[in-house]
Amino acid sequence: MDYKRVLYKNSHIEPTIGRIIKLSTINQIFFGNSELFCITGKLELINLNIITKINDIYFMSINKVNEYFEIANNINFNNLLLFPYNYYKAFPTIEISIHFKNMIKIIDDYINYLTLINDHFSNTIKHIIFNNDILNAEVIIVQNDVFIIRFNKINKPLFINFTYDEYSNENFLSIIHSLNKTNFDDIYQYHKKQLLMEDPQKFLITNLERITGDMSFSEMIVNSYLQKNIFDTPIEGICELIQWKNEKSQQEYVIFFIQKYPELVKTYNINDNINYTMTNFQGFNKFLLNLDIKYISWDVKEQINELYYQITHELIRSFELLYENK
Repeated sequence: MDYKRVLYKNSHIEPTIGRIIKLSTINQIFFGNSELFCITGKLELINLNIITKINDIYFMSINKVNEYFEIANNINFNNLLLFPYNYYKAFPTIEISIHFKNMIKIIDDYINYLTLINDHFSNTIKHIIFNNDILNAEVIIVQNDVFIIRFNKINKPLFINFTYDEYSNENFLSIIHSLNKTNFDDIYQYHKKQLLMEDPQKFLITNLERITGDMSFSEMIVNSYLQKNIFDTPIEGICELIQWKNEKSQQEYVIFFIQKYPELVKTYNINDNINYTMTNFQGFNKFLLNLDIKYISWDVKEQINELYYQITHELIRSFELLYENK
């Protein structure tokens, strides 16, 4: 795992400090627990100048992360309130308990099982659980030899329950008992059922986010698709998705589009200084389809064409699945 890429992706620039990341985000990603001080105490981190508080939120400079990981290396990884899957993948030489090794192996086996199935649902479940080499997991319950891992997504999350019982069932996987294909199929069917029981709109957004890689963009497309005559898709938001030749090209295309399709555009005045130009689902489609190499490069146009095809295919297929499993 390229953990530096993970840190960069989840950080932002603070003018007076530099690139920073939330302490809770680091803990959730690398240690499976978003509690602020699950690795060490607040006082130690403050004394070492590792964390800073901004607007009541604790952040860490990217430059201090290695110091934080050095502290983590010295703790006892028998703390069952943690699940250091991503930390272990980034630093496989660290010593972790057999408890964690077994849980990590089970997760890896389930991911491999989903990869082998390679259908619409398995790919979506895998994307929710494990995406870009990062496990999206957090321990939420440790009680009576039951360990519940949550995988967050829009709407209701998915869960895997680990147990020290020898018996595995629909959504309980034994940490000490050897698992087989049937066990993984049981949990796959359980997760599949959870997706199908969702609100159809959330189901569409979840599937589309796997294609686009952007939740906000996916929400915008689905909402626009379901309410085709509602003008709630911002032209500015669509523009941000496109790699223009330059700012002038973007401005020229927006003017061209508005003049060519005035019936597909509405401008709303938010206050005296700000106007928002909105379009509907038909406008969203035409905005992408009318782009040519006058405004963007050929490679970018091909990427947009492919993305448009994937979005259309995913929407149609998702509705087919909802109908088949209604």
